[in-house]
Amino acid sequence: MIKQFHPYGFAVCSNEKENDFEFIFGCLRDGLLELNLQMDERELVLIADGAEAISNAFLKVFGIEHNIVMCCFHMRKNIEKRLYLVEDKALHHEIINDIETLQLFKNKKVFDIATRLCLKKMEERRKISSIFFK
Repeated sequence: MIKQFHPYGFAVCSNEKENDFEFIFGCLRDGLLELNLQMDERELVLIADGAEAISNAFLKVFGIEHNIVMCCFHMRKNIEKRLYLVEDKALHHEIINDIETLQLFKNKKVFDIATRLCLKKMEERRKISSIFFK
């Protein structure tokens, strides 16, 4: 409607090795060049599950200055797997809420500040709980 095209890629592969992803990202890059689409590569973002093979291949094909973001589903799944390490079960919901709130920030500078504040909050909670529950 507003005559903007936002290219994206979706691929499924069985091996999930670095060179498989290099091939996929190379095809995406080459396809965009062949279509003569003017793309600002500085705005390129990879959203993936955090696998090193994917991230390494992306960086090899597109360069190191691009953003790589973990997908929300995989981030939450990884957090939930580790919540057992937090003894205070009442904090589980609060931790998930804080992390989901961080995911909403669109500005990297604001995200970085909010992340530091969130970590500081958790550190303070840990100090307080260790005082009362020795």
